[in-house]
Amino acid sequence: MNTAKDLQDLRHELVSRPALALSSWDRVNETMVRHWCDVMGIDDRPYLTTNFAPEAMLHSWTMPGYSGVFPGGKSVDLLRDAATEFGQRGFRGNFAVHLQQTYHRPLKFGEQLQRIVRLDAISPQKSTAAGDGHFITELGEVFSNDEKVGSTRLTLLAFAPRQQISKPAEGQSDTQANAEAKTLFSIPLDTRFIVAASIATRDFEDVHTDPERARGKGGKHVYVNIMTTLALVQRAAEQLLGRRTTLTEIDLRLLSPAYSGDAMTLSGIKTGPDQAEVVVELQTSTHAVARLAYREA
Repeated sequence: MNTAKDLQDLRHELVSRPALALSSWDRVNETMVRHWCDVMGIDDRPYLTTNFAPEAMLHSWTMPGYSGVFPGGKSVDLLRDAATEFGQRGFRGNFAVHLQQTYHRPLKFGEQLQRIVRLDAISPQKSTAAGDGHFITELGEVFSNDEKVGSTRLTLLAFAPRQQISKPAEGQSDTQANAEAKTLFSIPLDTRFIVAASIATRDFEDVHTDPERARGKGGKHVYVNIMTTLALVQRAAEQLLGRRTTLTEIDLRLLSPAYSGDAMTLSGIKTGPDQAEVVVELQTSTHAVARLAYREA
């Protein structure tokens, strides 16, 4: 049985673990960019002709392989290990609920990246629509050699599943902006797309590829991973803002899971100088809200 003291000690021990340096398996390269763009429905020509990667791919370059191993045989992953520890205590479900990325400059083909990560915080137990659980936040700084090229902030909910309906809302869209937003595109969510997009973002978690395992962890079916939603937000941003802009930040909050069999509609609006908002709607709920910052190229 988990006592409050046991869980408090676990949270303290996990957050106290030292930062880790996670290296990328591959240099930023044309093949991964082409594959990612193909799955997400993004025109790859502007990237392949300029030898730059899309901004929303930042996290994917330093993901582990299918085996869960990083270069050098390293298998330690602070966020995944924390989720495993909570899973062993009954909080076996997990959803990513918030991903914030900052881009200092576009990534160039041929660059070898490294992400320095640490656990920033783990919340006390909270009651959510998915079940009682803990929010685990990881901070990352991405480097090319000694140059910092970007940063990430990722929050995961580890929860004891009850009947899954929606995720806890951590952010809300601007109602007026949402009403005035321009519809940009819609996309059906079948299992084939969800699996292909997970692989394109180098996320091999079973909840995005295996229906039975997804249901065993509190889902209704396989569901879209947060990096796929981020990629579709970039696609929406390109349609809304044009290709003569460079994204400098995406702050994405997920409000409900996007399961196989549903459909997404993305709308966007400029909300201020060099700022925009993209809202991702499902058939019966809002999936995500993303606030963007950008500059003219």
